[in-house]
Amino acid sequence: MRFELGVALRYLKFRKEQMFLSLIGIISIAGVAVGVMALIITLSVMNGFQSDLRSKILGVNAHIVVTSQTGRGFENYSKLIPKIEENKRVIGTSPFVYAQAILKTPEEVTGVAIKGVLPSQLMKVADLCAYMKAGSLDKLLPVKPAKKSKAVPLDGIVLGTELAQNLRVTLNDELIMISAQGMTSALGVIPLMKKYKVVGIFDSGMYEYDANLAFIPLESAQNIFGLKNKVTGIEVRTTDFFSAEQVVKELQDSLGFPYWVRGWMAVNRNLFSALKLEKIAMFVILTLIVLVACFNIVGTLMMITIQKTRCIGIMRALGLIRASIMKIFIWEGLVIGFFGLVLGMAGGWLGCVLLDKYKFIKLPGDIYYLNHLPVKMQLGDFSVIAIAALLISFLATIYPSYQASRLNPVEAIRYE
Repeated sequence: MRFELGVALRYLKFRKEQMFLSLIGIISIAGVAVGVMALIITLSVMNGFQSDLRSKILGVNAHIVVTSQTGRGFENYSKLIPKIEENKRVIGTSPFVYAQAILKTPEEVTGVAIKGVLPSQLMKVADLCAYMKAGSLDKLLPVKPAKKSKAVPLDGIVLGTELAQNLRVTLNDELIMISAQGMTSALGVIPLMKKYKVVGIFDSGMYEYDANLAFIPLESAQNIFGLKNKVTGIEVRTTDFFSAEQVVKELQDSLGFPYWVRGWMAVNRNLFSALKLEKIAMFVILTLIVLVACFNIVGTLMMITIQKTRCIGIMRALGLIRASIMKIFIWEGLVIGFFGLVLGMAGGWLGCVLLDKYKFIKLPGDIYYLNHLPVKMQLGDFSVIAIAALLISFLATIYPSYQASRLNPVEAIRYE
């Protein structure tokens, strides 16, 4: 094996008298390198999208949500929570109210999703505190009027950065919430209106949440939406979000009807399925770049076969078997593919590091959910790309090496 590899490396050495052949070899290596680099960067970006999107979704939402199949909420959540927490993989629970409302300021009016929460419980199931840009979640507790004061204190509200900008409000500003749930009178249903004070602004980095979501105290949400002691559901956090689906099955079996238990993957199934399909599609498409580059290897080996016809004939005349001739050219193709693979991986790794560090590719958040191009390299992707590149390089060597081994030594050296 050492003899065949030594001859292969000698044929690939750069020589002035064989500059054209050497240039073709360099182009073949560059082609494989570009294909591998494109694969690594693209798959790392797709991984980054999936990972960043997942972290932002789980930063605002819990791993599991327990709701009622009737869609009307339930009252016995205080008794239900201990039953949920009996599961060993549950580390936190938080009741919540979810509804639609209108927020109004002197300058702007907009419709938003309102989430009524208990701050102490919310911190156990979501990482919203890490996204707070101003203010604090602790101030979401319902405010009770002082005994000697005539002034009515305002409950707090926490807004996303985009929502705060759209409403033109900042910390400690006041706004009005209008709920469709109101009092019935002779004139019909009169919407309920209540003033709130902005006590916090969060920036999750995900436009959909930052522009359309607001948090208020749970008790305040129950009052303004006419739920009395009911909640929309209970959020649950598990020890590992990847095992959430197994916990969903266990909780569904233990709680039974009329409760509906859903995991974060089920809620966002369409989004993550689309990302997975895109990653597979991009891998297949970009692998074709490596395949096209490997056609250069075929051309290079064919040119070497023609150039080294005399040498092949002499080696065959000296008793070198056809299998050894095939191995020489197979090694040549694999060496070209290997150097292209190494350069491509180095270039892909460097490109990913620069993208992740400097974030010089910005994205419109209202379209792509994210405001920059995320990158996450995975060892599994590097391994699959390396195997695919070397396999394609090997397959590209079969035909030219077979043709070289079939050369008749007499015909090869007849006119030398």
